[in-house]
Amino acid sequence: LGGILQAAQLGLKRAEKQQEKAVQKVRQQAQDLFSSEAQSMGEAVGQYSKQLQRVAQDLEAVVNSSQKLLDAAAAADHSNAWAGPEAESRSKVSTQLLVAGRLLRSAKRQREELVRNAQRSAELSLEDNADTLSRKVGDMSSLVDQAKTYLQDIIENREAREDGLGKTSTSSGSSSSSGSSTSKVTNSTLSQADVVSRMKALAAYVKSAKAEGQARMDAAGQNITTNIAKADKELAANVKDMIAHLMASEQVALNRLKEPLKTNVAKLRGSTKAKKQKAAKTPATKSATAPAASAPKQASKPSTKLTSKVEKMPKQSQEVKH
Repeated sequence: LGGILQAAQLGLKRAEKQQEKAVQKVRQQAQDLFSSEAQSMGEAVGQYSKQLQRVAQDLEAVVNSSQKLLDAAAAADHSNAWAGPEAESRSKVSTQLLVAGRLLRSAKRQREELVRNAQRSAELSLEDNADTLSRKVGDMSSLVDQAKTYLQDIIENREAREDGLGKTSTSSGSSSSSGSSTSKVTNSTLSQADVVSRMKALAAYVKSAKAEGQARMDAAGQNITTNIAKADKELAANVKDMIAHLMASEQVALNRLKEPLKTNVAKLRGSTKAKKQKAAKTPATKSATAPAASAPKQASKPSTKLTSKVEKMPKQSQEVKH
């Protein structure tokens, strides 16, 4: 019994070491996995931030250039009339510029908040999946903190990289487009009908630019939501596989620990074959003893006949004497 207990303790220590190695392996895999997912989600959030910034920059360029065109058209009109086709066309342009300006200010004001919310969604995905895995491998707060820091660095680097590329392209494009457009409107040879048609086209252009900017913002928001949900689903599936693999290795270690213990306990109790043979012999002995007990009863009948004959013999001898 002492040997069995000692062997069980040694097997338990061996199983614990193997399980500890399996846990450390899973933690290392989780670190690589969370870093990879943090990078992908950080790239997605950084791209979302840049998309919002581009929408604001493009809309701002449209508003600024259109305002210059409107001011040039008003300066070219020497009639100083408050009504008429030219004044009405300029009024429509001014209305569209006000609407586009409100969207521009809202896009600039909400950009940081929208990016912060997207980043928070990515961080919650990392935290939730790490909490699920920590129930099997222990505390993972340090790993989550590293992944969140890496996520923040990816977002900031993406924004800085895109900012450097965006400034050069927007500065050159806006200057050339605004100069050519202003020269067209300020041309004194334009007739009144031409100015009215230009103002109508300008109002339609500002309106379409505002609608396009709103659509781009909505599409960017939907895109970042889809990307984060996809990354979260992949991360949850990988975490589930890790837990399943860890539980399978744990079950294998337990089975290896139980098998020697079962055999040793069976030897200690005795073999089941000997018990079955002993159980089979017990009813055979009972059946053998039963006829032995009934044999004397059958022999008792001749004894009674002998006694009767002995009793009769004296009577015959008495008759002979007489």
